[in-house]
Amino acid sequence: TVNVTLDPDTAQSRLILSEDQRSVMQGPIQQSWLDNPEQFDPWPCVLGCKGFNSGRLCWEVEVGYSSCWAVGVALESVKRKGPIDMSPVGGIWAVGRYKEKFQALTSPSPT
Repeated sequence: TVNVTLDPDTAQSRLILSEDQRSVMQGPIQQSWLDNPEQFDPWPCVLGCKGFNSGRLCWEVEVGYSSCWAVGVALESVKRKGPIDMSPVGGIWAVGRYKEKFQALTSPSPT
């Protein structure tokens, strides 16, 4: 199991990181900080501080009771501003829940 420390410089402005930077939640209002080129906008995303390029890793993730969430891995070079292709084509490999459906974020989108 890998412990992930989240990178506050990449966190979208509505995301609130815990003091130890190991958990995140979406807040009701936008945080007021300077626009950072590393920061996601407008998507509520955050990257981990430490990357990897090989090996076999696993994470335990608690998503709570939300009906809309996604968790996965992304290339460090993933687009962070404007529309993002939430799929391997866009550099993101993730699974999520949207309303009552669980799905893998793929390209092309599942029908």
